[in-house]
Amino acid sequence: LGFEVTREWSGEVEDRTVPESLLAAGSVDELATVSGAGAVTREVDEWALLRPHVINLTRGRLSQSGRFRMAPGALEGIIDAFRDYAATVDEPRLMLHAHGGLVSETAALAYAQSATPWWMGQGVYPVFFVWETGLFEIILQRLGRRGVLGDARDWTFEQMASLAASWAWADMKESARLASSTDTGEGHPGGAHLFAVLLKALAGSMPAGKRLALHLVGHSVGAIFHSHFVPELVSQGLGAESLSLLAPAVRNDLFAAQVVPLFGQTPGVG
Repeated sequence: LGFEVTREWSGEVEDRTVPESLLAAGSVDELATVSGAGAVTREVDEWALLRPHVINLTRGRLSQSGRFRMAPGALEGIIDAFRDYAATVDEPRLMLHAHGGLVSETAALAYAQSATPWWMGQGVYPVFFVWETGLFEIILQRLGRRGVLGDARDWTFEQMASLAASWAWADMKESARLASSTDTGEGHPGGAHLFAVLLKALAGSMPAGKRLALHLVGHSVGAIFHSHFVPELVSQGLGAESLSLLAPAVRNDLFAAQVVPLFGQTPGVG
């Protein structure tokens, strides 16, 4: 089972197979060497195993930059993967996890990568909202940039960094709100809102005799994320079997206004 690549050579197209040992290295540069002068048309996706389990957000929107980009149809792919999973178990359960604050994209992805097998082993299908709350990312978002800073790693960046503490809390709360919003700006809906719409359709198309059981987990400021996401689920006619908040960093008044009135409702939070 090798990795197929295509190379162009003197007007002809050849199919070649890369040895498994090279595939395991996961290096596109090495694949390019094997393919000779031609271009590799199928690259190794380092996050392939996570794509059915991660929704990456930047300021509420589906992320189009960074290490884990949400390609067109990515959310639908997650729904399809869960539906396939649901067909194989008696009681399909879907866990939606929102991480805490000051967690970078890289750290959140690493956690999702390590935690996914454990959750699957417990009979629960996990989906992780990675919403990029790392301090470095907050600074980049304030600068309106993503990726490598280049010349910005100088005095300007240092001055921005000195203000980061005052930005961090406000920006994390705003990102949490925007994720479940119908408009994050310029008419772009939030990624969590889009996923809730798809969950509504999923609930009506589950395998025969099975129902969609949602379980929400939030750590630290993930509690703020879910304080906006729970009402969005309810607006779509959905509820949650459970809401588990670990060291919740949400104000009592926000939680009381957004979530408490929904407890015990049908649909609502169980």
